[in-house]
Amino acid sequence: MKILQYVLLGLFFSTSISGTSEVKVSDTFIKQATVVEPKIRILLANESTTALIEAKGPYRIYGDNVLLDTAIQGQRCVVHALYEGIRWGEFYPGLQCLKIEPIDESASLFFNGIQYQGALYVHRKDNHCIMVSNEVAIEDYLKSVLSIKYLKELDKEALSACVILERTALYERLLARNPQNFWHLKADEENYAGFGVTKQFYGIEEAVDWTARLVVDSPQGLMLDAQGLLQSNVDRLAIEGLNARQILEKFYKDIDFVVIESWNEELDSDIR
Repeated sequence: MKILQYVLLGLFFSTSISGTSEVKVSDTFIKQATVVEPKIRILLANESTTALIEAKGPYRIYGDNVLLDTAIQGQRCVVHALYEGIRWGEFYPGLQCLKIEPIDESASLFFNGIQYQGALYVHRKDNHCIMVSNEVAIEDYLKSVLSIKYLKELDKEALSACVILERTALYERLLARNPQNFWHLKADEENYAGFGVTKQFYGIEEAVDWTARLVVDSPQGLMLDAQGLLQSNVDRLAIEGLNARQILEKFYKDIDFVVIESWNEELDSDIR
C-alpha cells in the first residue's frame, strides 16, 4: 500500500553511511548503501525464574544501555533476577536490563542451549522473574524462520519472489506493532528457533541475500501473500523464464520496489 511506501521511504533518514551491500535478483546487481542494518527483537522467554546463557568467544556486557565490561573469553552461567539487580556469573546491582553482545563473528550466544545471532537482552521484572529477548538483523531472522517454512526446493527466481513478499509482510507487521512492547514478535508464535535451523540447503539463505532488504509496495496492498504465490504455481513461471520482478509484476499492477536502508524506530513511533 502507498502508506507503507511512505513510511519505508521515511525510514531511509540518516546522515552517514557505514557500508554497502548488493541486492541480486535475476543476476542484476543493485548497489545500495547500508546505513543501519534493520533489526528485530524476538521475545524468547516472557517470565522465567532462571535461564542458561552461554557466550562462546569475546563479548560485551551493557547495563541499562551503558557498557559495563568487555570479555575476551566466553562464559556459561545461569542468569536470574535478584531483588536489587541481575546476576549472570557476577552480580550487576541496580540494573533493569542486561545486554550481552558478541564482539565479532567468531563469537556466538546460546540461550537454554539454542544458538542465536545478534544480542540477548535480559530484563528484570517486578515479580523478580526475567524476560529474555533476542535482537537480530531482520535478514538473519528471515533466514531462520523461512528455513523451517520452505522445505521444498524451488527455482531461485520463484523463491526470491516469495522471499520479497515474506519480507514485505514482516515489515507491515512491524509497523503495526504495539509501541509499548520492547519486543516485536514472540518466538513461539513465529516458529523462530535461532541460527541452528539454517543451512537447510533449499536456497533460502541465498534468496534472502539476493533480495536483501527489498520489499514491494502496491496500491492494493498484499492481496496475494507468499503462500498464495506458491499455490499459483510460481515455480512454473520461473521455469518459463520469468525473473523474480517479472513474477511479482504478473500478480501486482503498478507495483513499486523499495529497498530498506535503515530502521529508525524513533521515526516509526512518530509516524504512528
